[in-house]
Amino acid sequence: MNAKAGEPTLGVWKHCLGGALVWWVLGLNLFIYHGAAVFLASFFLMGKRSSGKGLFIPASAVTLFFLSAVYLFSIALNAAANEPSRVLAACYNLSFWLMGMVLITAMANAFKLEEIPEVFEAFRKLSILICVLTLAVVFFMLRDSGPIEFRTPLYGFSQHLGNTALIKDSFVLKPLMVDWFASYSRLRLNLLGPYPTASAGLIMIVLAFLMNETRKLKHRNRLWQWGVLGLNAAALFLTLSRMSILAFFLAVAAAWFLEKKKVLLWVLFSAGVLLLLLPWMIPFSEWMMGLRGGSTSTRLSLYRYTIDQLDGLDWIVGVGIKAREEGFAIPIGSHSTYVSLLYKTGALGLFLFTAFQARLILSWIQLKEYARSRRNYFFFWRVCGYVFISMGFWMITEDIDAPQLLAFLYFSLVGMFEGFQKKLRDEQKEKTEYEEAKRRILNSRYQGQPSRS
Repeated sequence: MNAKAGEPTLGVWKHCLGGALVWWVLGLNLFIYHGAAVFLASFFLMGKRSSGKGLFIPASAVTLFFLSAVYLFSIALNAAANEPSRVLAACYNLSFWLMGMVLITAMANAFKLEEIPEVFEAFRKLSILICVLTLAVVFFMLRDSGPIEFRTPLYGFSQHLGNTALIKDSFVLKPLMVDWFASYSRLRLNLLGPYPTASAGLIMIVLAFLMNETRKLKHRNRLWQWGVLGLNAAALFLTLSRMSILAFFLAVAAAWFLEKKKVLLWVLFSAGVLLLLLPWMIPFSEWMMGLRGGSTSTRLSLYRYTIDQLDGLDWIVGVGIKAREEGFAIPIGSHSTYVSLLYKTGALGLFLFTAFQARLILSWIQLKEYARSRRNYFFFWRVCGYVFISMGFWMITEDIDAPQLLAFLYFSLVGMFEGFQKKLRDEQKEKTEYEEAKRRILNSRYQGQPSRS
């Protein structure tokens, strides 16, 4: 596993990511990534104990700790009034935030600047897997074989784990499913995740790495890389996830503006362009929402109903547990990380997560000039921006505390960025101190020379 002195390394993380297809087909997604986070943390703590090195705890991990504490308090406060299956489901959602806290800390401490090419390599392999699966599914689509569905070997355990929608989707795989889109019943791609929008979020992250790696490669390799990039882009569109597609393009545009040296000038320019395009943007947004009008209206109704359920103390710490109500096929407080956190953890939890995201974006912007010191650093910095911005949009209509692989990758990358930021700042600090020391030595030598007058 390429581990030294019990310290978790990128190799352990890469093995877990490399087995994504196996975990998905076997039905292990439900807990394998949580287990991997615990394994990484245990490995890491043993390494720290034996080496005697200090522990770096990123501010983002601290924020998730307090968010988890608020969530746990809210669950404990409301557990007695809810069914055991709903309490179990809430605890499973809570486990994602704990997994995020653990992953961020472990990856931030283990990250090394010289391992950036290995991170790109891991996502390149994942992108090739998505290409192969997409081609296989497209083959069945062209044969008009209809939806594809099969049970995993662990399907029998679903009835003992609450039999919720997420558990069913994790144990019954649907690589090709039927959904309503643009006034027709259409086939929809779903790979490596419990549902299509989770697959779309995963492909968004993969595309961020592919786009930047394509720009790094020499001309002789670009044809192959463009083919992989094109197939992954096709896979994103085949998920029929409107927000994911929109989030990806918005993130690319936003990152492109923010990486410019005269940011304010570009922001003002883009604001002017948006104002000019406003007459066309409004009809376009209405057309986008109308592609799956039933889904849009259901979600908006669910958001309104969810917020209406909050009363008194609920507005501060939330109700903890998402209940099921007649009239909705899914628990209230679903289909939006922000609305969900407001419902489950109140304004306190929502504020903590908003602060978590705002700090990431601000830290990313502030690191821009440091990242320009080397080509590899800049490309990794740019990928992090794509991921943080696109996932921020993605979470408007989806929950991050449900899709296992996507959450694992997102929090892993947050941890890598924290480590990247610390190492880069330390490197620049050492360089500055060295240059300052060199300047002082030269000055002292110059001042010590006898006058020639």
